[in-house]
Amino acid sequence: MREHFCGDVHAGIAFTPEDEIAAYRTMLTIRRFEEKAGQLYALGSVAGPCLLAIGREAAIVGMEMAAGASDLFITGPRCHGHLLARGTEPRRIMAELLGLESGLAGGEGGSVRMLDRERRFYGGHPPGGCHVPLAAGLALAARYRGSDAVTLCSIGDAVATTGQTHETLRLARDLSLPVLFIIDNHAAFGASPGEPVPSLKTIGEQFGIPGESTDGIDVRRVRAAGRKAIATVRTSRAPMILALMTYRYRGH
Repeated sequence: MREHFCGDVHAGIAFTPEDEIAAYRTMLTIRRFEEKAGQLYALGSVAGPCLLAIGREAAIVGMEMAAGASDLFITGPRCHGHLLARGTEPRRIMAELLGLESGLAGGEGGSVRMLDRERRFYGGHPPGGCHVPLAAGLALAARYRGSDAVTLCSIGDAVATTGQTHETLRLARDLSLPVLFIIDNHAAFGASPGEPVPSLKTIGEQFGIPGESTDGIDVRRVRAAGRKAIATVRTSRAPMILALMTYRYRGH
């Protein structure tokens, strides 16, 4: 079941030919990387968990295309795709998965603990949801330094209903923090595409935080909705929620 999407969110979704090629190339890179990572995990070459983003390529790439050069990104443990979309060298990500010293964390972080400060990507944080309060800290630090950066915090629908997420939403409202909470709606492992899902764009209403939703499988719509949401947060210097209707085709 799909949510009703407001038409004004999708104004200006058209891509230029260059945008089409860039989006396709990055989404395909993510898909092929994750397929190889899954294969290596099955062969026993990857120690620890290996959380894949297959099915979420459009959601990841669309938001990266919408983000500004100074904007910050933080995610939970499922982070390979975000790093690839941010421009991190695939060899360094794969080296980390394989436990090599040339990896992003010297081979000690594995699949779920990766960051790339040069590209303003701050993890990669297990267990699920512990990065949400960190997003508030990043936004507070950016404001303290006089930056107009928006912090993009990607979370899954299961994490969106936890206490630490609600506490962070309240804190972000009280401190007027420039955070965009991006919820992958219906991405929980084990969920069926035919099951009804909650309207997570409204999860912030009790805190006075507005929300929108869009089709997370359509990269054009994601970019359009992302641009509008990021511009709103950057102007208002207040939090917002964007729910992306998507689905993970591979689990842990």
